[in-house]
Amino acid sequence: MVTPTCIRGRVAGRATAGLLLVLLAGTGAGLFASPSATPLVDWLFPSVVTTTARVGNRLYVGGWFRSARPSPGLPTTYLHALSPVTGAIVPSGIPYANGDITAFTADGSGGYFVAGWFTSIGSSRVAHVLADGTVDPAFRFSGVVEGTITELVRVGPSLVAGGAFLHVDSAFRPLFAMNPVTGALLPWAPVLPNGDTVVRGLVQVNGLLIALTKQNDFGGVVRYVTAYDSASGNVAWQTDVTGAPGFTGRGVMGLSGGRLIVALDRLYALNPLTGAVDPAWAAGMPAAFGPAVMAIGPSTIYIGGNFDTFWGQPRRHLAAVDAATGALLPWAPQSLNPIALLTLSPNGGVFAATVQTTVTINGQVVGQIAEIDAAGTVTPFRPGVTVDRVELLQLSPANTLFVSGFSGYIGEVARTGLVGFDLTTGALLPGDITLSVAGGIPRVDELLGVGDVLYVRGAFDAVNGQARAGVAAIDVTTNTVLPWPAPGVAVGLFSELATATHVYVYVKQGDQYLLRRVGAITGVLDPTWIPAVGGAPILDRGQLWVLGGFPSIGQSQGTFVGTLDAVTGAYHEVLRTSLLNKQLRLDGDTLYLAGAIPGSPNPLALYYALFAFDRHTGVPVFAPPVSGDLSAFEVVDGRLIVAGGALTTGGQPRYGLLELTRSGTPTAWNSGFVAEPGPVSPSTVLELQRHGDVIAAASRQNGSLYRAAVFAVSGAEAPAGLRSQLVGQDTVFTWDPMTVPPPGGYVIEGGFAAGQTAASLPVGNATSVALPMPAGPVFIRVRPQGSSEVSNEVVAGCVAPPLPPTALTTTLSGIDLSLAWTAPSGAVTGYTLLAGTASGLSNAATLALGPQTSVAGPVPGGTFFARVTASNACGTSGPSGE
Repeated sequence: MVTPTCIRGRVAGRATAGLLLVLLAGTGAGLFASPSATPLVDWLFPSVVTTTARVGNRLYVGGWFRSARPSPGLPTTYLHALSPVTGAIVPSGIPYANGDITAFTADGSGGYFVAGWFTSIGSSRVAHVLADGTVDPAFRFSGVVEGTITELVRVGPSLVAGGAFLHVDSAFRPLFAMNPVTGALLPWAPVLPNGDTVVRGLVQVNGLLIALTKQNDFGGVVRYVTAYDSASGNVAWQTDVTGAPGFTGRGVMGLSGGRLIVALDRLYALNPLTGAVDPAWAAGMPAAFGPAVMAIGPSTIYIGGNFDTFWGQPRRHLAAVDAATGALLPWAPQSLNPIALLTLSPNGGVFAATVQTTVTINGQVVGQIAEIDAAGTVTPFRPGVTVDRVELLQLSPANTLFVSGFSGYIGEVARTGLVGFDLTTGALLPGDITLSVAGGIPRVDELLGVGDVLYVRGAFDAVNGQARAGVAAIDVTTNTVLPWPAPGVAVGLFSELATATHVYVYVKQGDQYLLRRVGAITGVLDPTWIPAVGGAPILDRGQLWVLGGFPSIGQSQGTFVGTLDAVTGAYHEVLRTSLLNKQLRLDGDTLYLAGAIPGSPNPLALYYALFAFDRHTGVPVFAPPVSGDLSAFEVVDGRLIVAGGALTTGGQPRYGLLELTRSGTPTAWNSGFVAEPGPVSPSTVLELQRHGDVIAAASRQNGSLYRAAVFAVSGAEAPAGLRSQLVGQDTVFTWDPMTVPPPGGYVIEGGFAAGQTAASLPVGNATSVALPMPAGPVFIRVRPQGSSEVSNEVVAGCVAPPLPPTALTTTLSGIDLSLAWTAPSGAVTGYTLLAGTASGLSNAATLALGPQTSVAGPVPGGTFFARVTASNACGTSGPSGE
């Protein structure tokens, strides 16, 4: 703490002589230190980010998401190769694929064929990657394909592709063949049965190509399993499966021990050479286990899908049967999410993938892909990539796990609703705080941090396994869930404020939620603090301010700003305004208020304009020239950081985040939240919160993607916290010392209108100065010597009559009466005591007093009605309470 030094001076009347005689000579270069150009933390979330909070040197981000990834983790390719042991990214062999990879098959020589959409590998829909990881320049499939290739298989001398609604060179060809060396289209073109248009499975065995087909991909049913001669395309055998018990039409198939295993809402074994159904395999098993995917091992067939029972036994989305008999095995991992894809893993288990960005298996939240061993245990495998919609999961013969989807992101981590970062390094914190909710995704709506405690409110029923009904407090140094709030205290909403002793919350009392405060550790309701109004409290320099509407004082529209007594909650109003959807920040003697102007052309704007008011009188002093869809703002070391979308300042459109000087001039600071489209470009920054020496911004990106970025704030651009106090006949101006003292010291300046500089006075390195002020309003600011950057503006002298005195009390001892009252904010030169024999009369006494706030003396017998008014050079207030 730096103790302010003080300089005394003298100014007479409204003249510009005396100590305010030195005129402003120039501006020069300032000591600018905007928030960091590069974010300390910059992460993307696949769903909503709602709030941030700081606890010590940890920053927490809350919302409704299941994973997070660094912003630099942009799509690199749509086919990713992972180590099957660790999940780390390994070279995939394809330099870049700008679209889905929808099918994959080994070439038998250590390489593979892939189908999808490409931009830089020579072929538009099918490519050959050699064993050395390079794209085969000799393979050039040049056919024009419409539809989705979902199946690839080597059949003798051909590479066969199948899929949904396929047209090749404008001809309908749901199955077509290519030369595996050149990629040339071959004339082989078998006909699908029953007018089917979709192929959903291909198996090659003994010169036969076996296909599962259906009429369409939107609820159509599989009717036939058909085997074609791989040389001629003629039908070798065909089995009608529509009469199968439990048949619903979806299906997958594969080979196991000489059997063709077909999954059609139950499992069937067919002879792959004749198509005959084996009646002994899985005999007697009940039907209908749900849509399935399969991974067929030497002795075990693993099943995944969307089911809670399998053949009448409890199985949550995963099951296994004996490959020889079809009998259900005890393997029963519990997956919270339906399983979209399965493939065998090297350890005898399976890799399982969901369409969501994370999967929860056996209570563990892991990445989108999890490995489950033969015992049903989740292994330490953690994928280094997540895709938006998983399309392919394939283990290659060389033991590389290939993953494909609509787009992929490196560095994805599983975090559900809450993620933390170390503000020293920017590193991700371990997921040591786990929120959970039965049958869904937990959501964090509000966070507050104070001391070592993080307060959380949202939709969850447990924290670190301990039951909590949507409200909790956690000591983050030990990750201990505290017994907070106390029993019987129904916390409905947090406010913006938590201190070392109290958390300010909305507590349900009767049928309404009222602003109250509870113990920071105990959670016990403070019975003495009962404010007359509800709103968002802000603590500034030991004074408790509140911003809100009028639920408790008879009005429902508009905004009030005032103070609350720290002990009783008694309310003292400073200003009222018709602004809607408001936000308040304080800086010295300046109140900054943002709100939507009633009747404005954009009724959907969160905040529509910024205004500055004098802290004591509520008189407007400054209107920063910014408008648009403002969502939030902060005062940061002499600058205004404004968040929103489609913002305008100085007649120029700005986006995301912008920084303004005290005079409203945009600075050169570029946060990276810009208007151009792209993976990390937001449409609107929705949340902006200052946490000490960092600011955290959360934006909605294109689609449902959210970005959270944290910027370090170092140094100061202008003096901050300018405030004033009337001491005797002088006004003392005090401000916070800058982090880096200006080489030429400070200059105090002022004029007779907001923003005007009539005169200025250098004061060296002093951070306080006492000056006599004229009666009328003078607008005072402080700046570093040689800089145009100024502090907040303070209005000195009166601009209006004072507000009435408050809290008039009387004490009678014999015939001696003592009266005392509380002074209003702002300048007061004296008080008048009025007393009468009836309410409102002053026929008994009119006594002019000085600036003291009490008076005592003898009084005659009788009943008298007393009140007090306050005066300054601008007039007299209304009376106090009587």
